[in-house]
Amino acid sequence: MVSGAYQSHDFQPYWTGAIPDIVIERVSDSLKSHALDPFSIPDFAGETIVEGPVKRVPGMTIDDIRITLQVAEASLLLKEGPATDELIWPAWSQGDTPGTINTSVHTENLTKTFSQQLNQYRDDPERILTAFVPQNWIYKRLRTAWLSNVANPNPAQIPFRGNASRGRPYRQAGELASLLGMQGFIDPDRAEIAAASGVYTSDLAEAVTQFQRANGLRADGNMGPKTLAKLTRDPNRDRQRIVLNMHRARLIPNEMERLYLMANLPSGEVFGFQNQTVETRMRIVFGRNTEGRRTPIFRDTMEEVIFRPYWSVPKGIAVNEYLPRAYRDPSSLSRRGYEIVKGGFADAKAVRINSSALKGVADGKYILRQRAGYGNSLGLVKFRFPNDHVVYFHDTPQKHLFKHTERAHSHGFMRLEKPKTLAEWVLKEDTDWSLTKINKAMAYGDRNVATIKEPMHVFVVYFTVFPLPDRENGIAFLKDVYDRDSKSLGELVDLSNTE
Repeated sequence: MVSGAYQSHDFQPYWTGAIPDIVIERVSDSLKSHALDPFSIPDFAGETIVEGPVKRVPGMTIDDIRITLQVAEASLLLKEGPATDELIWPAWSQGDTPGTINTSVHTENLTKTFSQQLNQYRDDPERILTAFVPQNWIYKRLRTAWLSNVANPNPAQIPFRGNASRGRPYRQAGELASLLGMQGFIDPDRAEIAAASGVYTSDLAEAVTQFQRANGLRADGNMGPKTLAKLTRDPNRDRQRIVLNMHRARLIPNEMERLYLMANLPSGEVFGFQNQTVETRMRIVFGRNTEGRRTPIFRDTMEEVIFRPYWSVPKGIAVNEYLPRAYRDPSSLSRRGYEIVKGGFADAKAVRINSSALKGVADGKYILRQRAGYGNSLGLVKFRFPNDHVVYFHDTPQKHLFKHTERAHSHGFMRLEKPKTLAEWVLKEDTDWSLTKINKAMAYGDRNVATIKEPMHVFVVYFTVFPLPDRENGIAFLKDVYDRDSKSLGELVDLSNTE
């Protein structure tokens, strides 16, 4: 990066007349404004740097090279953060990775951008660094929340108590209005009116309802024990969690496709975006917090919508959950719509269910699968985005689970609250698939596959502090369902001192 920048400048100095310590201080302040530790980049002080690939020409000084090296390191830190994606989300760069360019092009683009910024803003380090700041909507809004948080560096923890009734006096109305306003759940003017009134106004009740919905609570506007516990926050801990999630947000591509889906596991929801606007959203049931059942954090490309799918039971589930009962009562499988088949999907042939067939499933020679229909565990439709984890969205006959505020109940697959709605949204621009045809494909007939003409990116993410996607402002502090935050905080950096 640095040698390329000097080469594009005929190896002439960039920082003539600049005072190195002042420039480096400005670089440090820029890093701090993005919750990054400026001491994590090397100082490059001393004579050792002259042995690098930068030509020494008349007028070139060690300080000039030193400043450029530090600005380059700061640029990389801003763009990529203090840790690799393998540390933050280990499976993020496995398989198909929409939004990623190959390594050689990535390096070339970084060098080109750095050179252009240096040549254009050679005496303005802040302007140089702006080109390397993440531009995705999640990072921008988390940073805004973090800046708001650090503006009050030593906030007191406010315990909220007591029930509040609409239209009745509430002694903590001012504190409640201030908190909900800061998190974007109530307009500042309305928050000010509610605070001055000392009353639990309709506006405050609506803001509490929105807060509850965002935080996975029963959204009724009543301040019960769970809502009071969520409102009573540790501001310093919140600051740490915002910074951690800013690091996660660096992995989100700056430029998203026109249409894409994002499932945030701590939210227990999936959102369908068009041109950065949420057009559809629904609850999901996802993997339990046990080894082998957690839903992976990854990204891929949706290719097919499959109506009335078979369910080929994963071998581990078949062996551990289905075969023990089937050995005792072989007919239990057929009564529940299961069959044992041999061969590939296209030429699969059913075999008689007996002890030999069950052993074939255990040995991996045969496949246990559930026939299509209303009782199928995948429901009437699944959404396929081929990936190494064999995970996808699907319908489910167990609709009651969507009423739960905590929905980590599956083997790792993601069950959809409104699968037909998602099918209609995914296929809305395909003239071959009308609403009538979708309804018929789900209601009866054989397995039917709709190939998505414009493959759609799918992002399965893990943000425990998440900007509300369908609002211009507001963030939700969510339950750390997979207990990843404490581990990540310890592995990344000591965020408690980042201000």
